[in-house]
Amino acid sequence: MNQGETRRLSRGALRNVAKTFLLGWKAHPWLVTVWLIIMLILAVIPTVQIWLHKTLIDMVATLSMGQGSLSIVILSLLIYYGSNFMLVVITEYHSYIYTVVQQDANLRMKHDFLKKVNSVPLQHFEDHEFFNQMTLAQNALNMGCFDVLKHLIQAAKNFLTITSVFGVLAYVSWVLPLGLVASTIPGILFLIVAKKRRFHFTIHSTEQGREMDYLYRLLQMKEFAREIRIFQLAEHLIERWKHIQSHFRSFQLKNQKQEALGASIGSMFTTSAAIVVGLLLIRHIKDGSITIGSFVALISSVLLIQGFMGSLGASLMQLWECLFNLNHYFSFLNKKIEVHQGVLPFPTPRFQVLEVQNVSFRYGNHKESIRNISLQIKQGEKIAIVGENGAGKTTLALLLLGLYSPTQGRILIDGVDIREIDRDSFLSKVTCVFQDFVRYRLTLRENVGFGHLEDIENDEKIIGVLEKAGLHSLADQLPKGLNTKLSSQFDSGRELSGGQWQRVAIARALMKNAEIVILDEPTAALDPQTELDIIMQMHQMASGKTSIIITHRLGPARLCDRIVVMKQGQIVEIGNHQELLLLNGEYAQMYNAQSQWYQDAELELEGVR
Repeated sequence: MNQGETRRLSRGALRNVAKTFLLGWKAHPWLVTVWLIIMLILAVIPTVQIWLHKTLIDMVATLSMGQGSLSIVILSLLIYYGSNFMLVVITEYHSYIYTVVQQDANLRMKHDFLKKVNSVPLQHFEDHEFFNQMTLAQNALNMGCFDVLKHLIQAAKNFLTITSVFGVLAYVSWVLPLGLVASTIPGILFLIVAKKRRFHFTIHSTEQGREMDYLYRLLQMKEFAREIRIFQLAEHLIERWKHIQSHFRSFQLKNQKQEALGASIGSMFTTSAAIVVGLLLIRHIKDGSITIGSFVALISSVLLIQGFMGSLGASLMQLWECLFNLNHYFSFLNKKIEVHQGVLPFPTPRFQVLEVQNVSFRYGNHKESIRNISLQIKQGEKIAIVGENGAGKTTLALLLLGLYSPTQGRILIDGVDIREIDRDSFLSKVTCVFQDFVRYRLTLRENVGFGHLEDIENDEKIIGVLEKAGLHSLADQLPKGLNTKLSSQFDSGRELSGGQWQRVAIARALMKNAEIVILDEPTAALDPQTELDIIMQMHQMASGKTSIIITHRLGPARLCDRIVVMKQGQIVEIGNHQELLLLNGEYAQMYNAQSQWYQDAELELEGVR
C-alpha cells in the first residue's frame, strides 16, 4: 500500500468516525457530553487511587510505631474505599449512558441500511459483487460498528491513565515506565498480525459465509421441511454446511493458536520487565530511599501500566476492526447507484395504450432473456402472454411493472417512457400477483391490507375483496378474525391451504385500485378447473382494467382478447385463440399438448365467452 493510498484510507476512516459520532450526538447531545466528561474522570481515578493507597499504608506504618493519628488513618481508609465505590458507580453509569446512545445510533444505522437496500434497482441484486458489499455492511452492523467510538474513547482513556501513572513511576526513575511500555510492544505486534489475518479471511470468505448461513436457515424453515424430508436431503445439506463450517473452524483455531502464542510471548516480556522493576524497587526500599507505602504504590503502578498498555493495545485492535467494519458500512451506504427519478404523473383519467418498443433485457452478465420485443396493449384489453418455462414471460412482466429497466428499447404509456413517470404515481396504478407471492407470517388483515396500506383498517373493503377472491367467511372461521396471524408458529395462529394462500394473494392485489393488473402464473400450482375458476373471477373483478396473464398453461388464455406467444425470449405469434389455432404454429402445438387438461371445462369456457 503506497503512501498516497494510506493517507486516503486514513482520511476516509476519520470521516467515518466523524459521521458515527454525529449519529450519537444528534440522538443525545447531553448524554454524549456527560459520557466524555466521565471518561476523563475515569482516566485519572487509578492514579488517585495509587496515591491514596500509598498514603494509607504509610499512615498505618506510622501508627504501628505509636505515632500519627488514628482518626486520620480511619478517614484515609474511608476515602480509599469510598473512591473504589465511586469508581464502580461512575463506571456503571458511564456504561449505561453509552448503551442508550449506542442503541439509538445503531437503530438509525440499521434504518439507513434498510432504506438503502430497498432503494436500489432490482437489477443490482443480480450482481454478486453488490451482494458481497451488502453482506459485509450487514456483518458490520451485526458486529456493532458504532462501537468504534467506545474503543476510540477507551484507547484515549487508557492513554491518559498510563500518562498519569507515568508520573508515579518517574518518582524513582524515568527509565522504569519506558521499559514497561516497551515490554508490551511484542504482544501488541502479535495481536496486530492476527487481526490483520482475520480481516483478510473475512473479506475473501464472504460468499462462503453467506452460503453457510443460508444452509443453516434452510434446514430450520418450515417452508422447505417437506421437500427436504421427501428427498432425504437433510444429511446431504447438513454435511455440506458442516464442510463449510469446518473450513471456518480450521481458520479460527489456527488464528486462535497464533493469538495464544503471541499472548504468551508478550506475557513473557511483560513478566520479565515487571520482575526487573520489582528488584530495582526492593533495592531502593533496602537503601531507605522509598517508604513501604511508596513500594506498594510503585508495584501497583507496574501492574497498572502493563494492564492498561495491554488494554490500550486491545482497544486499538478493536478500533481497527471497527474502522474496518465501518468502512464497509459507509462504502455500501455511499455507493453511487444511479436511480432515475421520473417526475411526470401517470396519464389520467385513464391511459389509452401501453406500448413495448424494441425492448431487450439481460440479467447481469448473462445472455439476453428477451430480445427486440415490440407489443401494443390497449386500455381495457385482456392479454395472455404464454410460452414454455424460460421463454422470458416473467422478465417481460417485471419490465412492464417498472421493477427492471430495459437494457435496450422503451416501454411507453400514451407515448411517455414509464421511467419518466413519478415512481409512486406509476406504482399506484399497477398491481400484480406473482407465482412466488409472499406468505407473510402476519395477520390476515395485513396479508390483504398490504395491497393498499391506506385501507388496512377498512374491514369492509378487506372482507369484500376476500369474498371476491372466493374466500367467503374466511375471517369468521378464524379465532381472531382479520387479526389472526396466518402461521401456526404463533399463539391462536392458523395455517391456510395452498389454494387459500393464492386467493389471499389475489385479494391483496385487488385492494389497490390499479389500472393495470398483471397475473404472473399465480395459479400454476392449482388444478386446471380451479385455475379457470379463479381466472374467471379475476376477469370479473378486473372489469374495465387492463389485465395481463402470464402463464405456460393455455386454458386461461382462451378467456383473453389476445394471446402473445413467446419462445426463447422473442414474440413468435399474436392473435386470439381461434386465430392462433388456424396458424397451426407454436400455440397450436402447445394447446394440443395440453387440451386434455381442460376437456371437463370446455362447456363452461364456451358459456363464458
